[in-house]
Amino acid sequence: MIHDSFAEGKRPEDLDKGSMLYYVYLVERDATGALLHFYKTSVAGTFEETTAAVKNFARADAARLRLRDSLRAQEIVRDIKNGCNIFIEAGMIHYSIYRRIWKELKNTFIVRPLFLNRILMPKNNSYQGLYSPGDLLTLAYVFHPGLNKDKWASLLAARSIVYSKIIQKEESQQDADSFFHLKNESDCIGICRMLNMGDCQYLYPIIRKRKTMDSFNIVREYIKKNKL
Repeated sequence: MIHDSFAEGKRPEDLDKGSMLYYVYLVERDATGALLHFYKTSVAGTFEETTAAVKNFARADAARLRLRDSLRAQEIVRDIKNGCNIFIEAGMIHYSIYRRIWKELKNTFIVRPLFLNRILMPKNNSYQGLYSPGDLLTLAYVFHPGLNKDKWASLLAARSIVYSKIIQKEESQQDADSFFHLKNESDCIGICRMLNMGDCQYLYPIIRKRKTMDSFNIVREYIKKNKL
């Protein structure tokens, strides 16, 4: 509806300031702006500026997720109360959908999350180990908007910019049954959880302009040499 309104020549200030549409516009605008700022900073900014941009985007993205998940959960709860059994497919970053539905229906319906990663990779029993550093930071802001743990948040932000350089982004040609991307994500998460702020600050300038596999090998060798 917002895009349709703008396509008709209307401007943001034409939206009703008291409407949900205007609030949606604001959170989407802020999140998109923060993401573009991160992209720009990651190209030419310092390590400190880049980690700050990550935290800024994580906060803006968390606000967007809270709104999206709240609106979606309201519709799902309405359908369930009308007698429907529902299977909800959502990325793990949308964990607050489960929490909102569970809070609303816990006394009358069975509500439970199912993490396919844990089924396919049962050796990884840590929920924290399922999430990338950036996702952990974003989820922290989703559930605790006023979070004031800058040292911890900065570490996750630092790990996330290393993670973004070593995670395989292209589609794999391997057999689908190998679950290459899940294993790659798990390996990269495990590697990044071993890095402290000093490690990230040292590694990021080295891998910043390297290709993914080169970056992965550099960080892996660093871990072998300094952490194991």
